[in-house]
Amino acid sequence: STTTTTSTTTTTSTTTTTSTTTTTSTTTTTTTTTATTTTTTNTTTTTSTTTTTPTDTSVTVPPASVSTISEVNVTAAGTVVYVSNTAQVSTTAVGPVTAPTSAVTDVDTTLSTASQTTTVSTTTTQPQTTTMEAYMDSSVLPRVPRFSVSGGHAWKTWGSDRGGQWDVTDGTVESAISNIAAVNQRNSFDVVTDVEGFYESTFATLSTPKAHRASLGLVLRTPTLYIDADRIGVVAWPQGPGFGPTQSYQIKLTVTNAEGSSKTLSCGSSTQKSSVVCLISLNKDEWFSTTTDSVASVTAYIVGTSIVSESADIVLAATSSSADLTSYPDAWVELPEFPMVAGSTFNAELYAYATSEGGSEYALSTWIMDLYLVDDASFVDCSSSFYGISASTDGNKTRLVASMDSSVDAADVTGKVLIATLQLKLGTSFEASSSALLSTLFIDDMVSTSSNKMVNDKDAKFFSAGDFKTRGIIAVESAVDAGILSYIATSTSGTSDDAELVNLRVSDGESVSVVTKLVPSCHTTNSPTSGSSSIKCAEGSTLSTVSTDAVCTSTNSAIVNVAVDSCATEFAGTESMGGDVNVTVEYEDFTSFVTLRVWFLESVALSVSDFDLNAIASSCTDTVWQQATLSAIGNLTMDGGQSMVVNADLTPSVTFETDSEAVSIAESTVTGVSEGSATITALGASLPITVNATAVMATELHSIAINDIVALNDPSFGSFSTSYDLDVKAKAVHSLTQESDVASIFTYVLFSDGASQYVQDGVTGVALKPTILEVSSNATSKAPMEVVVPVGAGSYAGSDMLDLAWVLCDDTLTTGQVYVDVDLPAVVAVDVSIDNSEIYSAADSIAVSGLNVDQSAEVTVTLEFEDGSTRDFSSDSRLSLQSSHSAVEIDGNILSVADGVSSVVEDVEITASFGDYTNITASATISVDTYCGLQLSQQSYPACADCGSNKSTLYAFAGLEGGYQQLVVELSVESCLGSTYSYSLSSNVNVTIGNAEVINTVESPCTPLLDGTCVLADGELASTSLIGVSAGSSSIVVDWFGHSATTYVSVSDTALAVSAITIHSPSTALYGEVNDTSVMKLSIEFSDGSKLATVKTSSTTILFDQFLTFSSSYSDYISVSSTGTLTLHSNTPGSFAVDIEVADLTDSVSASVALFGNLYAACSSVDVDLGSPDTSPFPAVSVGDTFELPVYINTCDDVLTSFQIKVFFDSNIVVAVKDGHSTSGADWGYDIVYTYNDPVDMVQIIGSESNSDVGGTDVLLTTLTFEAVGTGASSFTAEVVDTVGVNGAILGTSGRYAIAGAGYIFVDVEWFPSSRRELASTFTTLGLLESSILKTPRQLAECTDVSCGCGLPELNGDTNGDCKFTVSDLDFLKRYIAGDILLSDLDDETYQLKQMNPDFTVDDTGSSTIDGVDINYILYGLAKMYRFLDTVEYTVSASNEVHLTVRLTDDTGTYVTDGSTTIVRAELGSLGPENISISEGTYTNQTQDGSMTLLASPTDEDGEFTLVFTTNTPLAGVAFALAIETLDSNGGGAD
Repeated sequence: STTTTTSTTTTTSTTTTTSTTTTTSTTTTTTTTTATTTTTTNTTTTTSTTTTTPTDTSVTVPPASVSTISEVNVTAAGTVVYVSNTAQVSTTAVGPVTAPTSAVTDVDTTLSTASQTTTVSTTTTQPQTTTMEAYMDSSVLPRVPRFSVSGGHAWKTWGSDRGGQWDVTDGTVESAISNIAAVNQRNSFDVVTDVEGFYESTFATLSTPKAHRASLGLVLRTPTLYIDADRIGVVAWPQGPGFGPTQSYQIKLTVTNAEGSSKTLSCGSSTQKSSVVCLISLNKDEWFSTTTDSVASVTAYIVGTSIVSESADIVLAATSSSADLTSYPDAWVELPEFPMVAGSTFNAELYAYATSEGGSEYALSTWIMDLYLVDDASFVDCSSSFYGISASTDGNKTRLVASMDSSVDAADVTGKVLIATLQLKLGTSFEASSSALLSTLFIDDMVSTSSNKMVNDKDAKFFSAGDFKTRGIIAVESAVDAGILSYIATSTSGTSDDAELVNLRVSDGESVSVVTKLVPSCHTTNSPTSGSSSIKCAEGSTLSTVSTDAVCTSTNSAIVNVAVDSCATEFAGTESMGGDVNVTVEYEDFTSFVTLRVWFLESVALSVSDFDLNAIASSCTDTVWQQATLSAIGNLTMDGGQSMVVNADLTPSVTFETDSEAVSIAESTVTGVSEGSATITALGASLPITVNATAVMATELHSIAINDIVALNDPSFGSFSTSYDLDVKAKAVHSLTQESDVASIFTYVLFSDGASQYVQDGVTGVALKPTILEVSSNATSKAPMEVVVPVGAGSYAGSDMLDLAWVLCDDTLTTGQVYVDVDLPAVVAVDVSIDNSEIYSAADSIAVSGLNVDQSAEVTVTLEFEDGSTRDFSSDSRLSLQSSHSAVEIDGNILSVADGVSSVVEDVEITASFGDYTNITASATISVDTYCGLQLSQQSYPACADCGSNKSTLYAFAGLEGGYQQLVVELSVESCLGSTYSYSLSSNVNVTIGNAEVINTVESPCTPLLDGTCVLADGELASTSLIGVSAGSSSIVVDWFGHSATTYVSVSDTALAVSAITIHSPSTALYGEVNDTSVMKLSIEFSDGSKLATVKTSSTTILFDQFLTFSSSYSDYISVSSTGTLTLHSNTPGSFAVDIEVADLTDSVSASVALFGNLYAACSSVDVDLGSPDTSPFPAVSVGDTFELPVYINTCDDVLTSFQIKVFFDSNIVVAVKDGHSTSGADWGYDIVYTYNDPVDMVQIIGSESNSDVGGTDVLLTTLTFEAVGTGASSFTAEVVDTVGVNGAILGTSGRYAIAGAGYIFVDVEWFPSSRRELASTFTTLGLLESSILKTPRQLAECTDVSCGCGLPELNGDTNGDCKFTVSDLDFLKRYIAGDILLSDLDDETYQLKQMNPDFTVDDTGSSTIDGVDINYILYGLAKMYRFLDTVEYTVSASNEVHLTVRLTDDTGTYVTDGSTTIVRAELGSLGPENISISEGTYTNQTQDGSMTLLASPTDEDGEFTLVFTTNTPLAGVAFALAIETLDSNGGGAD
């Protein structure tokens, strides 16, 4: 044997001394030496390896100058020293390889290897001691499985393989261990195991630990912050070193003002390496000044770390406010002072100063203003907390018409009031300017709640920069760039490029691109952008890519260069070091950077498993040459060699080249071609190879059987570091535990020169124990040999089951054997199951009839083995099935009934056995079943549940056509083992009726023969029933496939008597529109026990009126027909319910149900419903109780914009609770004006909203509250004065009465007084609507044309000229003032303009002034709170007597005659009480301007309010003012 001892001394100096001693001795032992390798700085390390070389006296092994490399050492001078068994060859290594002064070694520096494997030793100077276990050294046997790395910056540590060897005699296989080194990378990589390229699998998918970046970039998008646009916009992104996967991070901002106060804001989080874009509010109003700007700083940081960005300054802009002013215009708009960009949407606040010229505050009720915008601006929307606003835009003008909501407290709209928020939008081409003209505002009207016009036709103001201006000025800027950020690009496959690169010193090395994003400025407003619910940057949040003009440079070209035109890194092959380097990006005035880390190939060495390739002795014409495996090993360093990845196996990353045709190279395999020498080069390093024509002998085959690779650990990298390494452990095994299991045979040939190589093509095998193991396929050039466990094999282990040979050119070069373990577990249990318990003969009547019965069965046999596995043996050739009775035949594993078997055979045992395979048996049983008989069952209709299956008597029953019960006959077939099958009376069955005059078919009765019989042979009874025809009896015979069954039926004229009735539905109430019908659901029991169960009275087969009667206690509410159809006519009053009774014809059996009638509003009439939609519409209450009355309307899905509804009731019984209404849960979400106690038996509700979108079939408008005050019954009705839709369309008929809303409520009574009981029909819905208690729907007069003033005083609010005064007139006026209706649209301009100007105001030209006062006047006139002035007449006599007469009209267009609800006063100017003597009317008090008097109330239908007085001095003239006060019918309100 040859023993090589290598001793290496390592020092911390720059010179490494290598001392090699080679000792040769002639021993013939075959022992294996195990050694422990320890590497310690400044310590001498000795590796001792003993190699056993086979002795073959028949072959002369020529001496070789270099055989195998056992170690590669790198000297300080840059020389690579190859140490072999026989010689030492030196070549110059590439690049400087001076040992680092302070190296960081991430992997083992000294590795134990077999003599055929090259090991690289690396010098270290840090104290580190690594002890490794030396594994079995079988010299020439390779290690299995192999480990490799797929993708990423990770490498197998060359020379780190341990274990993985096997014993060719006993099959012992060691676990294989290899070391994997990696640097930080963003994507995962795979560790792959295989055996010679087969059984390849991913052993592990690894990722380097996640970590934060080293620094944080920050771009401030909002350099100036405004209090009314309080949004800080930033872009923050991790940057700098930290090159692996990015750890999830959360970014917060710290904002610090000039006084040192700070606030922390959450910016956002990410799991990616990309940036975080955020827009957040500071919410620190106290930091802002109204006079001077201030500066604050913004800093970003990653939560939980010390990573902080550089700070950026933000200006807190001074923002003026009108809050501290003491003098205000009548109205003004506060425009934002923050700058905007074109296309922005923003809010402007509209204020009013409700204070008179004299300084007195008033409550602002109605206002009309016109907003004029420049061409490239538009009105979007408006909102208000106090007013309902109708906006109409025509070109540049938007008219705003506003009415105060009735729920608003007058104090809230007094003095300085925010009356609206306007949402405006700039066009996309709005020109940038620091003082851009936006708008003007004109005040048409501002009207107080007392209908005084406080402001008329006046320009409003705009507040900005601390002052009021006549025009609205805003600042508009152009969007600009705020900064740039840069990062490493994402590849097209979606994976992230790495910021950590490896430079293998080649010109086409890996490259990554630097992407630069442009961060836009951020202009926010105080309003969400269109289509969004949140405030966003007008410029958006998208960062655009800078594709050109960005200049990228490397801060250290000795590490990496950057392409000028593409900002992509490039390695030119001229770099000299590794380390961290910044790529600086410059664009416009902005600069950013990306940090890269480069690992540099400091030194490299090449290795070959056999660098003396010989010819292989064979009989082939062409020489066959040896092969060897090439490897490239390198040390990767960065930061000047401070960090190092040692002995990285770079083989998968390189291309080996040769300078000679003496060899060929395929990937990492070099093969001899012709005698000579060659130099192998890669990565600038070289390796000599000699090809020798002297043939070597193939001496032996060493083989291993493998069919699986088992992972033995689950590796993962630890905490974040510069680089990483870990061990991976796996084992190649073969497991042959079942028949048909397959394994591959991997074969290695040993040569007489001590070399070995894997061989595949030409490997053949002969099975020595073919009953245990067979050769399924010999090896080919594409796959190794495969062996298979044959069926019937037994267990066996050993190397004597296969003879292997390597055959080339029909010449067997060498032979060998392989250890195989066939371990088949023993059978421990057998299970036999049969899928059917009974089977029938194919000739049996049951089978012949087509019934779905089983005629065969399948046997399933399962074997259980001692290792817990199971296997289906149902089709196995070793299975033998035996039947215990000849009645059951077996075909394979299918059972059937033998021919000729016609009787029952029970429990036939089927036994499974397996011959020599196992002596365990098992069995299961099956039975043979046959036809046994027919069974007829018959059931009557109505059915009799207690009569069993043989109803033998049919009774007379008037409820069915034919007058008798019907009979349903069913056929059942019974087997002898107790199975029963239903069989349809189809065409396969003949049915014979013995007496067709007694019983026959319901449909198409058959004509009897002379003997009275009738044969039904066409399957007629499959779809119809039998019915009694006359009293008597008859047989029924059924013939079925040669068998028959007979039953007998009697028909009796005795009529069925009803014994019980049950009403299932309806149970509580009947719902629907007037005259809607419903059916009842009943159950009726009869004297013979039969029953009609849960049948509907709509049934067409049951004649209910022939055996039942139906009645209603009050058919005016709910009626019922003779066949049980219910019809709803009316709401039922109070708790009263209608009794619906169902009885038999003798009235001895009955049932009843109490039903409420509850009408629903009809779509066709746009009806209104009052009261509860559930059960009883109107409740029963007691005196003192309060109750709610919901008001619903069915708009038939049209949009409802206005409504006027009057609810009438008996005020002696109930009263409306003033202001007790509720809109909770209402569908109508707009203002409603309520009129109470005018008169006391009515509540009126008025709603008007032009922008309404409300509509539906059950729209809840409001809920009224009432109190019971007297005993009795009160009617409830509703007059629907008008309902209006979009654009003034009238929904339904004006002045109609609600149908669903008419009814009664009971107070402490159950029904009307008994004396009126017979008049119940009067109190139905219809009776109520026809009764005289209703107010008759009115027209203003018989004259219905505006030309005659509608037959009434002209001034009555009829704005739309239809001779009615309703809410449609209010809707018309609103739309006219808003500009939706033009003057040209009026039918009678003179008449309608007067109607629209009830306060008589005119402009300077004498034309009517129609404004917000008129809207209030019309609304309050409808609500009975205002009166219309008709005439004012006065006369003055010669004796100074003044006679003043005033006439008023109300909402009905008639003269006001009631002085208790309408009070008229006249203030006489310049006349004190001493100056006047009143003869008609009353003096009340002295005023600042004169005397207040009260006019006398009218005394007749002329409606004259009069004042007669005499002055004690001659009159030149008297000035007077009229004041009208209205009260409700109870004298309250003072409205």
